[in-house]
Amino acid sequence: MNSHYCIKSFKMKSFLLLLLFIAPLGCFAAKVVFALPDTNNDPFWKIVLKGSQDAANALRVDLEVMSYSSIKTTDELNSIDIALSKPSDATIIVPYHQSNKIEQAIKKMSDADHFIQVINTGEKYIVQPNLKANYIGMNDYQAGLSLGKGLEKSNVKKVLFISHLLTDSNVVIARQAGIHAALPSSKIFALDVSNLSSIDAQKMILNKLGTTKDIDTIITLGPISFEYLSDALKLKSSKKIRYNIVSFDLSKLSADILRLGKVRFIIDQQPYLQGFYAVVNSGVFALNHLYPTSSIFTGPRLIYPSDIELIYNDIGITR
Repeated sequence: MNSHYCIKSFKMKSFLLLLLFIAPLGCFAAKVVFALPDTNNDPFWKIVLKGSQDAANALRVDLEVMSYSSIKTTDELNSIDIALSKPSDATIIVPYHQSNKIEQAIKKMSDADHFIQVINTGEKYIVQPNLKANYIGMNDYQAGLSLGKGLEKSNVKKVLFISHLLTDSNVVIARQAGIHAALPSSKIFALDVSNLSSIDAQKMILNKLGTTKDIDTIITLGPISFEYLSDALKLKSSKKIRYNIVSFDLSKLSADILRLGKVRFIIDQQPYLQGFYAVVNSGVFALNHLYPTSSIFTGPRLIYPSDIELIYNDIGITR
């Protein structure tokens, strides 16, 4: 019979790691396949990957990383299907899109000898009874809600939401819903720059800001879309910014602009921990059939200019 454990804190999880993760020297403790939804060197996913690789190296896990583009639903479905079909003890996946096929594949592969770790988004896919699966990440609706509440006193009326993912992805839909719930009187304009080069994305952003009057707030989905915005508005060198600017996910660039006081705050979800503990969970399951029985949330947390100095040197490394 499988045992289950609930993780009360990351400190407890580290303690369990010492007790449970013992493998013979020179041997791999487990085989884990990580279906990584990034082919553009997104700073966010580089940190997730670093966390997973650090855990794999420390714990002697044979980690196979399979990168793919998640822009199209069909590409995501195909890549997740391939990852789940590879011989392994566990699979780490990031389901961005809504699909019954993903749910069916997870249910099929979650058996006594295989563990599925969902990270970052897609928690709803494992809310099924008797699944040997776990979720680590940030609830996208709550992230949007937290961001919106952070702007409650800013008299927000018109928002430009810049996304480097398709606007019909689960992430964008849920975060936008959370923002709207916190700011019900504001109007949100979603701008999809997912298939554009940096130059074309900048042109589209400037065109939207020029043709849509009275936009007072700009939200970026993550480091890639923030970089497009920063280049378009020349945030590093400009002396005055007339918009409320906020973003999801820390990067060195967004942290630098935050330090300058040109960004109100950034929503952090600790990507390094998502990658690290995904591998820890997978390895512990492979050895002992133990796994967390509830989701592990690494965010959202609002990072303000006053917070950034304490964590600045860790950004891009373990943050």
